[in-house]
Amino acid sequence: MKIETQYISVTDTAKLIRRTLAKRFPGQVFSVKSRKYSGGASIDINWFDGPTEKEVESVTKCFQSRNFDGSIDMGVHVDSWLADDGSVSFAHTAGTQGSGGFLPAASQEPHDATAKRVSFGSNFVFASRKLSVEATKITLAEFHVKWGDCDDHFAQDGYVHFDHYEIQERYWKMVSARSFYTDPTSSPSVPQSVDSDVELMLSNRDF
Repeated sequence: MKIETQYISVTDTAKLIRRTLAKRFPGQVFSVKSRKYSGGASIDINWFDGPTEKEVESVTKCFQSRNFDGSIDMGVHVDSWLADDGSVSFAHTAGTQGSGGFLPAASQEPHDATAKRVSFGSNFVFASRKLSVEATKITLAEFHVKWGDCDDHFAQDGYVHFDHYEIQERYWKMVSARSFYTDPTSSPSVPQSVDSDVELMLSNRDF
């Protein structure tokens, strides 16, 4: 029996993402905006501090209707299952192996009895976090405590530049993994888990 697939516009997909984020990260403020362009649409999620990009993507990438095979520069459609509680899971993709790519065709049964097969209007969902000046100072202090004194240049807008590329990459890797999200049921102070060495570095350094 053929299963009917319901199309969900990019605007309504953005609404679903807002609800998902509010449920997963209560108290965190997100900007969720949809945009349409020739050949498709996408959704941009932006926020300050809070959870990492990886944490946000873990609950929002499922709202994409597109996958991409870089080996043949080809996009492929993806259908999903959407349950009444707002949860989403993978449903079907034709893959790209039939066109010489490496993505296999795949299908999966619904994860919930209420789930309906849908096609989201967002080809891609992008998540981008920015750190406030305060949070940047904290990550920089944590970096110096862990790796020692490094030549850095701290701008008043919060941008940090290191003289050596390897050190710059090491810093950004640490920053990308540093979460500043605090659940409302716990202490709302920012930052969380700042140890005494970092506090000393913050008090002694002239940013």
